[in-house]
Amino acid sequence: MLFRSKIRAAAEKAGHLVEVRVVSTLRSLPFEDDVFDLVVMHAVKGLIAGMAPYTRIRSVEECLRVLRVGGRMMVIEAEPRGGLGSLIRPYPVDGHYAATGETVGALKSGGFRPVRILADRDGYRFVEGSKPAPQPQV
Repeated sequence: MLFRSKIRAAAEKAGHLVEVRVVSTLRSLPFEDDVFDLVVMHAVKGLIAGMAPYTRIRSVEECLRVLRVGGRMMVIEAEPRGGLGSLIRPYPVDGHYAATGETVGALKSGGFRPVRILADRDGYRFVEGSKPAPQPQV
């Protein structure tokens, strides 16, 4: 609760409107379609990497559903280690996740376009995807 009030206070001071909501399940978000401009997923402890493939894609699709066209999803995760550190992970990683492009691949599979890695900094990776406009029916 304190975390949310600090974020709201900082946003108000900067002249921004922020809605902070924490959800317990990502497979079925309790929000209407097309209501948010930004969804942030904190996945530093392997939230996305450890999900079963169906659950991962369903979670990403739910995030896409609640975003407005042009809205963005930001995933903050632990930066992949190199060298011997890559052999030891503090959390389990689904093999399908690794084989299909990790978080970038998951966002693309869920319908986000474009998807990019914004930064690898201080042990964290920031991945962003945008909700595209619907394609016209032919």
